[in-house]
Amino acid sequence: MLNQCFIRSFYFIRRFTIEVKRLKIERFVELEKIDPMAVIPFRNRAIARMSTISTGVFSAVDIADAAVRAAIASRGSEGKFLSEFVVRINFVGIGTFAVACALDVHSVLKEKGDSRDSSAVWEYERRLSELGCLELEPSHVRILQSLQHAIIVQDIKDTKQMRKRESKRLWLEEWESTIDLGLREKGLTASTYLMEPCEMYALFEKLFKDDPNKPWPFLLALEADLFVPYQPLGGKSDKKFKDLGCTTEYMMEVFTALQSVVSKEDLEGLRKSLKKAEGAINAKNAKNVAAFVGTGVFAGAATVAAFMFAPYIAPLIAGKAVAGLSGAALTSASLAFIGGGSLAAGGLGMAGGTAIIAGGGALIGALSGTGASRAIVSMADADGFVYREASKLLCYCRSVLLDRFGDVDSARKIQVSLNERVVEMEITLESIKRGDGTACLIEDSMSDDGEGAIVGPTLEIDAKRQVKVLTRSLKYLNRCNEELAKAITRTTKKQEA
Repeated sequence: MLNQCFIRSFYFIRRFTIEVKRLKIERFVELEKIDPMAVIPFRNRAIARMSTISTGVFSAVDIADAAVRAAIASRGSEGKFLSEFVVRINFVGIGTFAVACALDVHSVLKEKGDSRDSSAVWEYERRLSELGCLELEPSHVRILQSLQHAIIVQDIKDTKQMRKRESKRLWLEEWESTIDLGLREKGLTASTYLMEPCEMYALFEKLFKDDPNKPWPFLLALEADLFVPYQPLGGKSDKKFKDLGCTTEYMMEVFTALQSVVSKEDLEGLRKSLKKAEGAINAKNAKNVAAFVGTGVFAGAATVAAFMFAPYIAPLIAGKAVAGLSGAALTSASLAFIGGGSLAAGGLGMAGGTAIIAGGGALIGALSGTGASRAIVSMADADGFVYREASKLLCYCRSVLLDRFGDVDSARKIQVSLNERVVEMEITLESIKRGDGTACLIEDSMSDDGEGAIVGPTLEIDAKRQVKVLTRSLKYLNRCNEELAKAITRTTKKQEA
């Protein structure tokens, strides 16, 4: 505990000092300029590496100390040396060092793997997520992108920390550049294409009044509400955007107030529906079971270990209460002390002491197991384009088309289109599995050659990763299809009744 307090305190003091000098802070009230994430000693690579080094040094010194003391106490007896050495070792410290090493190595390997082939995987899955089921007209897309621009601008205004605000402005410039790439073929630019809020809301109201029976405003609102700014754009500045987050509640506070179509209640309903859709597609219950099983395994292992080492742990807890004893007498007295005294005196005896220590081990195992099982289960977390698209599709069909408009025909058309996409992906998957494992070459469609032409660099994704992405994507789409079929059947029965 002291070790962790030391390294985190030193980290905080050093980073805080650097920020004060960099921002030229001279008064106490100016401290609000400091970005908390730049000084908080948690959840970053520097703290992880410092923890690995410090716990390693701590464990090395502790083991050396235990060996020296055991050697002195044993006076050349190998059997006694081993028993003395075991009871003097800090097993928690060794375990902490092992976990720190594993997490550090995993983060390094993950970072290298991501930088090497994440672009290809992302682009491949992004193309798979183009289901063609939900589409907005060009005028609606312009409103959507203008709305996204307004969200970013408002968030930048609400950001107090200077460094974070500057990074967000840089991201906005790069985001506008990516829009420019897509508009260049049409002879447009982002500056003329993106509308000011007053113009955007006027067009929104006009288009809705022209045809008030169309559900597109709710799809547009859902898309805008799902918009996540400050994601990597594939440029050299991506590292600066890593810790950025959008804190504004623009959609709920501004969007719902400046137009009369989608209310706060409507937006809240869409959010709730989306959560339900995500839960259905992501199979959260299965994950909870996996986490529980993982916790049980670790708890069981810890309990077994605690029973085995109870005779060695007990004397350390009993301390002065068993001073002067040795051998079997020391073990018996120590375990009886932990158990609240002998059976004759009304205590739990040696068996009780052993059980209490084992129970503590089970508790530690449960706590550690929960974290470990979370780490294992998090590797299978649904986080991809297809998952988000499937969740959005199910949410829109259930909440808007069926519940609000009762439009079963449109929902069925979407289901047919979804089934066709599933069949295409299944054929592709089987073809790859039967093939020779050749890599797939794709082009990044959002790159510029510097001379005005949009030419994407060739990205390569091997057959193994293709199978992994396709399998995961099909799982999400099939779950979406099943839930959509249930919703259509339920709505049809209500209408018939």
